[in-house]
Amino acid sequence: SGVIAYRGETEVPGDTTGRLDSDDFTTLDLYTGLRSASWSLQLFAKNVTDEDGVLARAPATDAYNTLTLVAPRTYGITASYNF
Repeated sequence: SGVIAYRGETEVPGDTTGRLDSDDFTTLDLYTGLRSASWSLQLFAKNVTDEDGVLARAPATDAYNTLTLVAPRTYGITASYNF
């Protein structure tokens, strides 16, 4: 299976200069796996295209702006076994 997520351009209320605006981006996550009655194995890849993007921005508090960024490309495996 897969998940496509689109984030449009964002503007921060009160930012009159446009300094905190961010561009749009799209991420793609893919999942596949095998399952039986007693075990399961799942492989996943998140942010397959390794998009750079800003999820959230906040105006400066003290001397720093707060940014929440998209996680880089990630691969993984999950497994479970029922005793």
